[in-house]
Amino acid sequence: MSRYPLILPFLALLILVSGCDSMPLTPPQEKLRTTLRSYEVTLRWTSIADAYKFLTPELAEQTVPPANLSNIKITDYEVISPPQMEQDRAQQKVRIRYIFQDRQIVRELVDSQQWFDYPERGWLRANPMPNFQ
Repeated sequence: MSRYPLILPFLALLILVSGCDSMPLTPPQEKLRTTLRSYEVTLRWTSIADAYKFLTPELAEQTVPPANLSNIKITDYEVISPPQMEQDRAQQKVRIRYIFQDRQIVRELVDSQQWFDYPERGWLRANPMPNFQ
């Protein structure tokens, strides 16, 4: 009697499941994934003010970044619901944890993002930036 009777079915299942995530993406899906990753990296590691460059031109015209953004540090950015794409629109929901550096108070918000694919500029955020308070 084998000491590991379930090892082969387990390995087969593991190979099958790991292959499911490697489905090829269409060019718009790949562009969206790249944009969302760039947006996350900008928020976490560059500057929250720089993330305002991801806004659609119409929204950017009417949006003034708050003055206190340099006092905020993003500590965690977790995708709650992955991007759902329909033609030239997409949405995703993320949980953002952050601190005000002068107070060291941890805060959290849920950001429901809406994205629109502009043919000449790529994917841009079509709803206001979250309010860090």
